[in-house]
Amino acid sequence: VAFAEVKLDATLTPILRDIFMQNVPEECDAIIRCPKLHKFSIHYWSGDPDVVQGMLDVATRLRSFDSYKLRSNDVLRFAGNKLETIDLHRGESLSRVELWAPSLRNLRLQACYSLEKVRFLKTHPLAQMLPADHTPPPVLEVNVLNSGLPSSAVRALKAKPRVQVVGDEEEDGGGFGLGGMMGGMMGGMMGGMMGHEALFAQLRRSGILNDGGLQNFDGLGDFDDDDEEDDDDEDD
Repeated sequence: VAFAEVKLDATLTPILRDIFMQNVPEECDAIIRCPKLHKFSIHYWSGDPDVVQGMLDVATRLRSFDSYKLRSNDVLRFAGNKLETIDLHRGESLSRVELWAPSLRNLRLQACYSLEKVRFLKTHPLAQMLPADHTPPPVLEVNVLNSGLPSSAVRALKAKPRVQVVGDEEEDGGGFGLGGMMGGMMGGMMGGMMGHEALFAQLRRSGILNDGGLQNFDGLGDFDDDDEEDDDDEDD
């Protein structure tokens, strides 16, 4: 069923705790304002960005946010004292993520190809509602596999005392120097081990590729990423 309108709010659904949305048409007029929401999951959404951000602004008790191929928002702002898990896998349009989440344990930025910045807020009005004895989890795992996050931003994450970065290709020996870049290109083209978007994200992180094309490799010419979007029904 393709819904034309979805409205969930404190009046209609005052005690709603969990929401799962998948393949909702982008033309759908959706309003989600549920202050007691604990879990929110949305897969394959490319409609109005306010559907997601408006939900986040109201659901300050949220504990888990899960998304896959969220293509509606270029910026997401999270604020929740109880938020423990944020999964943004294949958030392909995201360029910036801002967080107030003192209880966060897992942040998945995998394959967020356009991501440029992650900002952890040092203070927020919700801080006044934290218990006096609140202690952050000892480890915050951040998955940056195949993300477009610049190397400088990854290093800044690693410098945070309780952050454990996983999926960093440079640290794992997959950095894109000349040999690594050529090997990665051949692997992506011949073996299909890496999607085109992931390859270009790594090239941009390494500084080899910018908006003008492929850099530092005389004779290869420009290398443009005009690959068509993949089918929403296929998983990576």
